[in-house]
Amino acid sequence: MTIQRMAVCDDDPTMVAAICQILKRHPATARARVITANSGEELLEEPGLEALEVVLLDMEMKTLNGIETGRRLKALNPELLLIFITGHCDYALQAYEIEGFQYLLKPVTNERLGLVMDQVVRRLEERGAFRAGQQRIVLQTKEQLVQVPYEEVLFIEKKLRKLTVHTLTEPYECYGTLKKFQENLDSHWFIQCHQGFLVNRFRIRRLTSEGLHVEGHGAIVPVSRRHRPAVKAALEEQLFE
Repeated sequence: MTIQRMAVCDDDPTMVAAICQILKRHPATARARVITANSGEELLEEPGLEALEVVLLDMEMKTLNGIETGRRLKALNPELLLIFITGHCDYALQAYEIEGFQYLLKPVTNERLGLVMDQVVRRLEERGAFRAGQQRIVLQTKEQLVQVPYEEVLFIEKKLRKLTVHTLTEPYECYGTLKKFQENLDSHWFIQCHQGFLVNRFRIRRLTSEGLHVEGHGAIVPVSRRHRPAVKAALEEQLFE
């Protein structure tokens, strides 16, 4: 998977630039949007901090130090992964107390930061797998109420007033509109590829002129001209995850 949103904060602009160069060379962070700042105050004024996944944060800054900056960032986003950067280990206990994810000693090397980014990716993947296990589609069929985990859903097909949810094991039919059905789904998992189809993006294997080839199903799911750019963008993103 790839990391989408990060920040690097250090009162040494040279250090910020060096870290950003390393991040650009790592497969998981090469395409990330990286906010840079030279003080805790400057970072905290940036918009969209709630959406950050990872922050690399200098411990020893002149006014607002890394610990206090990290504490305020955690208040905005408790799941944020904080990586503290410092010249010595004196702050390790404080970093632990605010749930710092990792601790990097200066000078930050390409090898060491790369290993930490690998650890970040594993942690984010673990979170994603856990959430996927918690997320389910609830269907009221004619015979029963069914809960289907997201990862088992291949695609959803609309025919007149009826919806068919194709899964790894069997199809389930229910009544409703595709639009209403889509409103209750996680848009990170399901994308619309046609007026009458939603597809699980993690089940797409390839896109051809015929349509989408989906893992676990022999049918080819159609892709309309209108939705093709969004589907293609999702597939390109998937290459880096």
